[in-house]
Amino acid sequence: ERTQPSTRRARGWTLVAWAVLVLGVATSAVGAGSYRATVAGRARRSINATASSVSASLATQLQRDGDLSAAVRTLFETTPDLTNPGFSAWWSALGVPQRYPETLGFGIVQPVTPAELPAFVAKSAHDTFVTPGVAVQPFALTPPGARALYCIGRIGASSAGLGPAFEPGFNLCAVPAYSSALWLAADSGNAVVLPVSGNTFGMIIPVYRNGVMPVAVADRRPALVAWTGGLFDAAPLLRLASNGQGDLSVALYRQNPSSSPLLVATSAKGQAGHRLEHTVTVQADGQWLIRVSAPASYGALSPNFQGLTMLAVGVALSLLLFLLVIVLAGSRRRALTLVDEKTVELQHQAMHDALTGLPNRALILDRLEQALARTRRQHTAVSAMFIDLDNFKEINDTFGHAAGDELLQDLAARLSGVVRDSDTVGRLGGDEFVVLAEGASLDAGPEVLAE
Repeated sequence: ERTQPSTRRARGWTLVAWAVLVLGVATSAVGAGSYRATVAGRARRSINATASSVSASLATQLQRDGDLSAAVRTLFETTPDLTNPGFSAWWSALGVPQRYPETLGFGIVQPVTPAELPAFVAKSAHDTFVTPGVAVQPFALTPPGARALYCIGRIGASSAGLGPAFEPGFNLCAVPAYSSALWLAADSGNAVVLPVSGNTFGMIIPVYRNGVMPVAVADRRPALVAWTGGLFDAAPLLRLASNGQGDLSVALYRQNPSSSPLLVATSAKGQAGHRLEHTVTVQADGQWLIRVSAPASYGALSPNFQGLTMLAVGVALSLLLFLLVIVLAGSRRRALTLVDEKTVELQHQAMHDALTGLPNRALILDRLEQALARTRRQHTAVSAMFIDLDNFKEINDTFGHAAGDELLQDLAARLSGVVRDSDTVGRLGGDEFVVLAEGASLDAGPEVLAE
């Protein structure tokens, strides 16, 4: 009677175990993904914060250089007859070498037509660039030859060894890169940045007649009177912005008018290992892009590996819990089965004779009550025959109790063999037995059955 509930309980616990496993694996997967995202997000926020700090510092420095370029332009606009000694005096009084250590030199470049060239050469021959520690160099048109237009430095001050751009008579319009940058600045009216070499870059700003840029683009070249050009070393700027963080790599890009971002300077370090990068756009006399990269601060392991590790641990724990539920369910099932067996056994022992296995007095009385109830309802006959063994005590005394027990067992078997399955043969105790018969068993009469 208890088999089906036990089977249902076993199936129920098996379903619980599988539900625990599926839920554990799903939770582990979600948790691993969430943890991976948290680790990656923390590293990303760290590089973003670093990039913002570096960009803010670089933007400040670039704005200072842009302000210096604007100051040179204003000086030329307000002092048309400026000379090289005068510019050098202004340069020293402003303390440019000390206050702007990244500044290598500044010059004022003028467009010169072939008709204006003789007068320009004569004036420049008596008023050449001032370079500290370098002897005054004579004016020499470089490269030689006739041109439709010349772009020659007229006023300048610089550090030593800056190359031909700061040599008297060098024609910048003869170099395509310089020429493109000069006319891009003239046409756009904005500062244009040009990479020179290594981390050195130049900044070119157009100067228009009366200091006013014409609205129409076509009117800007005719109104152009000069360019101010500054030469800068970006290495000190990058070091200052990195603030001593040796594992940072900083790349500086310039977004010139109508062009793609141009790499100006970089402090790229070794790129071993996984690195994160972040790009920040800043405004400082034009648009700059600052790209900062650094080793990913994940700890010893990458987010993917950490997430997979967490997933593996979660799956392993889910499997252990699954097995634990299965084992506990099996143990419980075995325990319940054992209890059921023992309960049935105890019930059987309580209602049956231990020696013969026949119903005992309690079960006989119960069945007799049931038979009488059926007789009253169905008006059928019922018979109770009481049987005992004569001289049974002599059997025990003569042959021993083992022989007496064997005789009782044999009698119980013979009595059970001559009645129907619906009848009851029971032992009241000692050598006393009872046979309960009803229905078809009594068709021939109780006497026949008794015989």
